[in-house]
Amino acid sequence: MITRWGMGTLAPVAFDADDEQPFLGYRMGQGRDYSEATAARVDREVETLLAERQSIVLRLLTSARDRLDALVETLLKEETLGDEQLTRILGPRPPRVEAAPVAGRQPAVRSSVG
Repeated sequence: MITRWGMGTLAPVAFDADDEQPFLGYRMGQGRDYSEATAARVDREVETLLAERQSIVLRLLTSARDRLDALVETLLKEETLGDEQLTRILGPRPPRVEAAPVAGRQPAVRSSVG
């Protein structure tokens, strides 16, 4: 996401990403189109992105702990559940919330093509 679509503070720059080569290690022998300093910045961006998402997911799971425990107990008894049972245990599906903007990052621009 950081190099291919230019997400993060490096934006609006995107770097070449060749996913066509199926051989493990192929890219290691090919070199990069950017410097070691830029590679280090990309690594930091990836680390930051992962840490941010981990924090959000941990908060979501922690806030839903009681419902998730109830789901586990029900699954241990019944093994399979239908939509109605899931809704009864977990509640209605919340609306999708876009991630809060992070200081120093440009908000993502969503476009609908179709």
